[in-house]
Amino acid sequence: MTEHLKSSIVGETIQSWCNVCHRQTEDRVYAVSTTNSAGKPGPCLEHGPKVNAQGETKRQELARKKREQDTANPPLFGDAK
Repeated sequence: MTEHLKSSIVGETIQSWCNVCHRQTEDRVYAVSTTNSAGKPGPCLEHGPKVNAQGETKRQELARKKREQDTANPPLFGDAK
């Protein structure tokens, strides 16, 4: 179970175990929810988050951008790609 921290340290950095680095690293504390007063350690600051601001991985982000580009530039006159 993950640890829950005081809301007064949200935005601060703490030492926490990183499952990727397999050691204690610096993590930023973020709010669990707007109605709850607890904080939770975020991703390791040494290797960075694995997702972007929308919660997408690199593969998902590239796929979304390709879909957006394909819908913005549809093939003309029935040309198949």
